[in-house]
Amino acid sequence: QTEIDKARVAVIQGDFTNAAKFFDEAVKKSPKDKQILIEAGDCYMELDNYNNAINYFEKAFEIDNKDAIVCRKRGEAFVSINNFQKGIESIRRAMSYDKNSLESYMALGRAYIAAGNDSLNKAEITIITARDKYKTSPEPFLALGELYYTRQVYELAITQFNEALSRDTSLVEPRVRLGRAYREMARRDDDISR
Repeated sequence: QTEIDKARVAVIQGDFTNAAKFFDEAVKKSPKDKQILIEAGDCYMELDNYNNAINYFEKAFEIDNKDAIVCRKRGEAFVSINNFQKGIESIRRAMSYDKNSLESYMALGRAYIAAGNDSLNKAEITIITARDKYKTSPEPFLALGELYYTRQVYELAITQFNEALSRDTSLVEPRVRLGRAYREMARRDDDISR
């Protein structure tokens, strides 16, 4: 069994620490294999080791800077270390290579949310665009609900969480967030009535 095979088995088993060791060895043997570099970066993202993830995504980017997946994952890693400018730039680059990627729309929306303040309007526009483009996916509705929750517009958050659930009733996350939004709305209304 090769190092990459061992790494992939470890990932399937949820053993990201050992997977990372195997990926490191696999990269030493195949330093120009873009797929191995991407998988190694993904593994380090799971470990919240963003600097190592960036290192691998940067190497993949050097090999192919027009690969939308590489650009998106690289951008998400930069956002994880609060380098919002570089992260957003890389995710936008991904979108220029794959205009139909829900993952890139969502990554850009999350990046704008993480950047906060002035970027929240950009986040809303990006996520609404994704929602309108991918009407059957619950993910944009969930993200939009979270954005409205962050802004304390609980009525809109509740609407979006319900829309997410209407697209996939088996989801747990929107149910939890829906309960949170109802609770916060009740607290707000209780504070107002006092």
